[in-house]
Amino acid sequence: MRFRACIAGVVCALFFAKGGLNAQTTYWLAPPTQQGSWFSAENWTTGVPAYSWSTPIIDNGGTAVIAEGAALSEGLNLGRDYSGKLLIDGGSLKLGQWLSLGNQKSSRGEIVLRSGVLTASSITAGNFFGEGRIAQSGGAMEASFLELGGNGAWTRQERLEDYGRGYFDLSGGMVRANQANVGMSGTGTFRQTGGKAEFGQSLVVGGDYKFEDLISQVVSLVPLRYVSLDTHNLNSGLQPISSSAVTQIGGPSALDWWYPPPIPSLGLYELRKGDLAAESLTVGRTGAFRQSGGVSEVGFAQIVPDGRMDLVGGIMKIDAGIEVNGTLDFGGSKAKLIGGEAILNFSHGITDAKKARISAGPNSLTIFPKGFKPNRKLGDFNSRGIVHYAGEDLKVKQDQLVRGAGSIDDLTIVSGSIQADPGRKINLNGGIQLRSGAQVDLGQGAVTVNDSRTLILGGSLKCNLFEVLGSPANQPNQRRQSQFAHQLELYGLPIAASLAKQSGGSVEVNELNVLGGAYSLVGGTMKSNSISVGELTGFEPGTNVNFYQSGGEITTCYLALSQASISSFVTNTLDIDTNARGSASLQDSVITASLQPLETPKHSYFKSGGTLTTDYLSYQGGLFGEFAGARDRFVQTGGHTVVLRELHLAGSNSEFSLEGGTLSVRQLFVSNRYESSASFAHFSILSSSALIDIPGTLEFGKIAKLSAVPGSTVHFTQVDNPIVVAHDSYPPTFLPGNMYTITSSNPTALAELRNLKLVFEGGTESVATVEAAGKDLGNIESAYINNFALGTLQIGGALPAHVSLVDLFDNQPTNGGVEAFYIDHLIVMPGSTLELNGIPLYYRTADIASGSIMGGAATLSLSMIPEPASAILFYLCSLILLLNRQPRS
Repeated sequence: MRFRACIAGVVCALFFAKGGLNAQTTYWLAPPTQQGSWFSAENWTTGVPAYSWSTPIIDNGGTAVIAEGAALSEGLNLGRDYSGKLLIDGGSLKLGQWLSLGNQKSSRGEIVLRSGVLTASSITAGNFFGEGRIAQSGGAMEASFLELGGNGAWTRQERLEDYGRGYFDLSGGMVRANQANVGMSGTGTFRQTGGKAEFGQSLVVGGDYKFEDLISQVVSLVPLRYVSLDTHNLNSGLQPISSSAVTQIGGPSALDWWYPPPIPSLGLYELRKGDLAAESLTVGRTGAFRQSGGVSEVGFAQIVPDGRMDLVGGIMKIDAGIEVNGTLDFGGSKAKLIGGEAILNFSHGITDAKKARISAGPNSLTIFPKGFKPNRKLGDFNSRGIVHYAGEDLKVKQDQLVRGAGSIDDLTIVSGSIQADPGRKINLNGGIQLRSGAQVDLGQGAVTVNDSRTLILGGSLKCNLFEVLGSPANQPNQRRQSQFAHQLELYGLPIAASLAKQSGGSVEVNELNVLGGAYSLVGGTMKSNSISVGELTGFEPGTNVNFYQSGGEITTCYLALSQASISSFVTNTLDIDTNARGSASLQDSVITASLQPLETPKHSYFKSGGTLTTDYLSYQGGLFGEFAGARDRFVQTGGHTVVLRELHLAGSNSEFSLEGGTLSVRQLFVSNRYESSASFAHFSILSSSALIDIPGTLEFGKIAKLSAVPGSTVHFTQVDNPIVVAHDSYPPTFLPGNMYTITSSNPTALAELRNLKLVFEGGTESVATVEAAGKDLGNIESAYINNFALGTLQIGGALPAHVSLVDLFDNQPTNGGVEAFYIDHLIVMPGSTLELNGIPLYYRTADIASGSIMGGAATLSLSMIPEPASAILFYLCSLILLLNRQPRS
């Protein structure tokens, strides 16, 4: 958000500083030695600015005055190249878009608000090496976006003091902004000695990058001969130095160009008197917030590492939480920090707080460092909520409620309730144990699991992210995690320790990422927009990443398996066993397996029961799998898999193995016509009892391989709705009817088509198509070998069918002419139609029902391959059949 806001400021400044697209530029003419009225036409080159068409620029060192009346303009530039000033002492100025003060190097813009009203969409003071100053002693100033110091660009010619510098002195009146950045990408200072400042969304003080960080950001990209840095004197900045004076320690030796690193930043907010209100306050690495008086009221305050907050006077009120990862220094003062229903996380320590006064309201959580004695180390402390010490398990009892925002680093055991403030988040960085009756809603927060103590036994959990990271130090647990764990041993996969286990309750998350260790679902329900099993790099060889399901229900929109880079070398498995104890319903999901590991080269999804329902199921082999000998497999031994839109086996060595249960898939692509690899996408039917239902398309693509036991059957059934209305992330799609397509030119890889039976029983309302892929060698026995020959083609079943042979793809690139269709056994049921469409059809045996129709083409080529003992009989039967089907006059 901060980066986008910064970019928005850049765009506004660049776009409007030169006048915009349709606005007419008008320049201030009054002499610099005297003030002039904004409303005097003679003070402008093209008259008094008007809201809809003018872009006024005061850049001659002059000062415009608004003492009364209402001034309108699209934007205003004070000091575009040189300098300009505006004094508002009554009246109002309304800017439709932007106010820029100091827009270029050496330029300076200034505005003084004593009374009256100033409104703008964005206000930037100190932009692109310029300087901007705002002094407000009264009146009201309002903007959606306020930035002090920023939007500079780093070149080796510039020094730190040349970056955008913005200053705001508030001694009275009201300033209101939705978002304010003080020195986030430049130098910014906000000093408040009175008045009231309100920031509706966020106040960010300082940025992410210190000046000395720049070298580390570009050492691998920039030749060191370009830069010289004196970290003891930041004013020395960067100086060109002789290439002979430096030995290069990083970066390409031939690199001779400049890559701009992030902008250095420096921010300071000082509150001495007055009131400050901010929905959120972030003190960045290069920021400092100093309060010596007045009252500040903050929804959520965060001090990042290296950031600093000096609370040496006044009162700070925390509504939702404070998270101190940097420095919180009370300076020996009696400053007061008051927390409401909030999480006050001081686990990283507070400094010089012997006289400080801290209080926490009901439903609060206060976290102190281990061994911290608040009654001794604080001037005064009282809490109406839970007090916790870092390093111990946090227990939220049945009658307790924690509300607010922030992070908890220890294992959180919940029997009561945890509730994030609306629009905020609570992060549980040490995992969770959820007991029966517990209610946890972390808002946009996350649960992070690093050990094996996370247990979900009951209750409910809602969060944005649930992440199991695991650790290389966790040794595999040889105890079986489910009754189907023997399958892992059967396929050579070790059993990983279960790091997060759910046996009850409900979990509802936006993302579930198992990046190390395992997630085991024994009971309860899991709902997630996306599930990833394996994705993160950096784990040691042999690390196991697993998902086991032996019960319960899973509902997700997207399931990614083995999205791990090759550097992580992980084994990723998802074992679903819901047999009679639950179902796995993965709505609109994608299951993928990508890059391969080297030492444990199997990424697998095991399904032994239950129901898996998904829009998309894509199981991709890895880019490097063909070199590593790895395989990615979906192994189904039971249960039901329903793919509403598409099952796609892609990449090298990917495999879908069906050993039992049922598979219903709208479109099944075993690779496609474009994929190319030395390895195969492999579809295996290893049990004749497995039921395969395709109300749509079966395509064997360019790198497809088929394994099928004798008796394997695929049913092409009725298409209920060819228009699929998808979920929000996918547009409605027209899906064609029954199609059997071969785009491969490798008949050897599909030799086991001879064991496959295709049954078309989708009705006669539309014509199903069957691709003829064989080389037309005539009716000889050798033509049946390695020529895309099919075992059985049955037309008609539960419903009659209308099938047409087609030749849409060049499966025989070295052989011109029409290709042929070879089958071992042809069955045409009553009421069904086979349309040869001029394509040669060869078969050994046939069962053609009386009254069935064959033909419909201008020419009919019907042949059978003779067997030695019955050749004459088959020829006679064919001749009689053809004579009986001649049209009669």
